[in-house]
Amino acid sequence: MDRGGSIALAAAAALFLAAIPPLAQEEDGEQFQVELGRSAEEYFNIGNWYSERDQHFRAIAYYRAAVERREDFAEAWINLGASLRAIDRYQEAIDAYRTAIDLDCEENFVYLNLGNALVAAGRLREAVLQFRTFVNLEPYDPDGYANLGLTLLRLSDHAEAAAAFERLLILRQDDVYFLYQAARCYALLSRYEEATEKLRRALRLDPNLRAFFLNDDDFRGFRRSSQYRQLLAEISP
Repeated sequence: MDRGGSIALAAAAALFLAAIPPLAQEEDGEQFQVELGRSAEEYFNIGNWYSERDQHFRAIAYYRAAVERREDFAEAWINLGASLRAIDRYQEAIDAYRTAIDLDCEENFVYLNLGNALVAAGRLREAVLQFRTFVNLEPYDPDGYANLGLTLLRLSDHAEAAAAFERLLILRQDDVYFLYQAARCYALLSRYEEATEKLRRALRLDPNLRAFFLNDDDFRGFRRSSQYRQLLAEISP
């Protein structure tokens, strides 16, 4: 659950986007060179144009040209990070996002995107710190709780993951996927009453979930409980 950077300045784009060459096969490296003499804003908008068309090597070249012209261009650093992440250059993406943060970027979603890049790089505990920062800044945005909870689940921190999913479910009460993830956490914690409540709600919303639940190894302990037998009686065809 990533967020794209700002594409403000688009009003100026019409002045020069018509001159952009047609799309070509993406270069496999840093061979592409931008034309000289444009402003930082022009380079930024052309970078956005290529990024939207998944031409990320070209987008990166233009974003780099934009920040060479204006080192404090936080939006360009954010979008540079997004394109670098799209081609699996995670450390460079992390560096770009951190530069935007160091510039006191006003876009809080940069912490969400930085967290996603850290997850992609396998640096889960660092990612958790960024997601926590994001949810503190944007407490009504469910994406932060989703990413935080899923990362904590991967770290087997089931109690904290469940807490994140509970916050998300306040905002999206009928989200079947996260009801199920919360139930999984509670089952792994042997908190079977809470697991049952979440499963009951999820299965009511999506009866097709039954077959998946009945074969999920994370519920092995739960399947030995009285709560499971009660729930099974409720959902049996």
